[in-house]
Amino acid sequence: MLALGSGLIGFASVLGHLFANQARYGAPSLFPHSEIAPATSVALVILSAGTLVARPERGMISALTGDRPGAIAAKTILAGLTALAPVIVLLALGARLGWYPSSTAAALIVFIGAAQAVSVVFALAKRLNEIEEARRRAQRLREEVIGMTSHELQNPLTTVLLTVRGLLGGAAGDLNERATTMLRLSERAVERMVRLIEDFLNLEKLESGQAQLRIEAIELEPLLADLVAGMSLGDSAGRIVLRAARGIHVEADRERLACVVANFISNALKYSPPDRPVELVLSQAERTVRVCVRDHGPGIPAEFQPHVFQRFARAADAGTRGTGLGLSICKAIVDQMGGRIGFESTAGEGTVFFFELAACEPQS
Repeated sequence: MLALGSGLIGFASVLGHLFANQARYGAPSLFPHSEIAPATSVALVILSAGTLVARPERGMISALTGDRPGAIAAKTILAGLTALAPVIVLLALGARLGWYPSSTAAALIVFIGAAQAVSVVFALAKRLNEIEEARRRAQRLREEVIGMTSHELQNPLTTVLLTVRGLLGGAAGDLNERATTMLRLSERAVERMVRLIEDFLNLEKLESGQAQLRIEAIELEPLLADLVAGMSLGDSAGRIVLRAARGIHVEADRERLACVVANFISNALKYSPPDRPVELVLSQAERTVRVCVRDHGPGIPAEFQPHVFQRFARAADAGTRGTGLGLSICKAIVDQMGGRIGFESTAGEGTVFFFELAACEPQS
């Protein structure tokens, strides 16, 4: 910001010297001897430009880097202004040398500026059209990959899984212990691959808007109670504590919302010590409903926290297996339903994952 401000002051001062207008390069009526010398004005412009170019990742100039639409628009506009600056300086210099009146220079500057503005608009429109066309091509390619993944990978893997299970079930006769162990390992490996492909396809459909949501008014307490009952089996019995008030409703897709909560609970059970409870809490503040799951595990490392909801993201010290897509799918589901998802984590104390949705009235 300082470099940009210095550059603007220097450029205005240069114009003031060219037009012999003292008000543009000093304010002697307020500050005696406050005029900026021509060499100083040029130095300000050069130094500020050098600072902005040398450290493009810092400050306002960072908005101009990359291929984001805002950066492309800004670079296109700035390129037009940069091309216009030398023209303004030359016209101002000609007026200063008496080649033509200052009014003529001003009129030419306005005319050339308007023409340059029109040129920039057309250049920007062309560039944005190219970006949109590239986006559409990428979307078509993405859909083709999804179709290929669904048919060329998922179906054969399903066949392999059924074959392995058939062999384990005795379809080819009795198996010795070594063969049974190898088939069990193969079964688990194929199951992981099938689950990964299913998660990937679900995430793609959600993010591309192809997934159809069945939105309805849902009372959350019975839904959460059923989930807790279904997941409180075996080693998880008694570990999940539900705190929820009755009568809280949201508009959501019942099955997908249950998937989000189940994912939160499953992760909390994995990372929380066996002797500590996993807390599922439902609360409402005015028109905002929050569902959160708290564990008492090691917490999420600070360096990994920005990547929690990214695809295939897994902390370096994660000791559990998974596809790395679960939380990405949860975020896509909550986003599709117009909600907000997030987490709070403290090292050594545990993590709270939550989502928020707008409350609604129950259906009559």
